[in-house]
Amino acid sequence: MFSVEELTNLMSLAKPDVIPALAIGAFAGLRSEEIKRLDWADFKWEDGEIEIRAAITKTRIRRLVTMCDSLKLWLMPHKQSSGPVFPYQNLCNQFLKLATKAGVKWKRNVLRHSAISYRVASWKSIAEVAQEAGNSANMIQRHYLRVVNRKQADAWFALTPDAVEVWRKSQSGTNPVPPPANGNMENEDILHCVLNGDDANAHTSESGRTGCRSGRKPVAGTHEGRSSLIFPGHQTDDHRLDAPTGTAASENFAANAAIQNGRH
Repeated sequence: MFSVEELTNLMSLAKPDVIPALAIGAFAGLRSEEIKRLDWADFKWEDGEIEIRAAITKTRIRRLVTMCDSLKLWLMPHKQSSGPVFPYQNLCNQFLKLATKAGVKWKRNVLRHSAISYRVASWKSIAEVAQEAGNSANMIQRHYLRVVNRKQADAWFALTPDAVEVWRKSQSGTNPVPPPANGNMENEDILHCVLNGDDANAHTSESGRTGCRSGRKPVAGTHEGRSSLIFPGHQTDDHRLDAPTGTAASENFAANAAIQNGRH
């Protein structure tokens, strides 16, 4: 899985034409092959759902996947009436290039595994998550149940474009993260509080599925002379923000080899 910090870093460095695929994988949990074949006409914006046509699914069964609020915000600037969502031929190569740039180790099926795990922690409905993921309930129970907690899930689904931009500026020291003005916070404000060490009040979005109840505080740390934030419960060794580029590059090269051999 990716930690919240790792996804924030990836989102902050992603090219505009890669962002939709990255966001769909991270927040909706679609398979890589499904993302590659998605068309903008598959997005039912009024219903807040993505239609995964039977022709592009692994199981050849049509399903609908809910778009959380954060996913909608990431996709709206790129929204089209029709046409391919992903403009490149090789999705995995683009993800691996991004991971190497960010100094993050890419892991097999990591976006899908992350999205499903965080959804289980947030929704608490194994059957519903299984249906949208195109998996069995037994698979969800065996591999995704109790992998992360609710606070981590809330922080994951609070990663809006504004929240990531605030994080990026805070890392460069040009725009310190301000404390919240009041207790009526949107999702991005909750992430701001997580990053800034302030408590976040309970909040539930319109869908009731992406509500954030995060009082977690980051632990201050320093990576190679640069101030950073380490989230409790997340790995920070080789997966940290400042992991050596050479290490990430070699690991991602190995991951790419596995993908090309048909194991992705």
